[in-house]
Amino acid sequence: MSTRDYDAAIELIDDSQELSDFAGPRDESLISAAETALGVQYPEPYRWFLRSYGAGSFGSIEIMGVISRSWEDSSVPDGVWYTLNERRESSLSTNFVVIGEDGGGGLYLLNCEDGAVYVTASDDPERLAESFGAFLLEQVTSEIE
Repeated sequence: MSTRDYDAAIELIDDSQELSDFAGPRDESLISAAETALGVQYPEPYRWFLRSYGAGSFGSIEIMGVISRSWEDSSVPDGVWYTLNERRESSLSTNFVVIGEDGGGGLYLLNCEDGAVYVTASDDPERLAESFGAFLLEQVTSEIE
């Protein structure tokens, strides 16, 4: 698996600290507990992001992730909380995890089976990026431009 897109995105994030507002690193036991709560295994690039940044924002981009074990009593940017709510309210498929909102009523979804990122514009999610790294790079690049 190539890490080039992810590494490039992280370099841009680290070079633009004034735009960064992240919860901070999350430990492996919390990430594993989140996976258990959701019944998924996160793709590696997303795990790297959670270990280093947790969740938060880069400029106007909100990247949901893992905050704490209080899944039921949380809010944005807690992706576990958001995903569990979406599964209850909209029958979101169990292979998807909510990682953001598109600003137009749609959601960015990480497919934990194939590692790709999708956007919901309708009931049928549309593939947006081949990986979380590619998605992150596109989002960060567009925010900087």
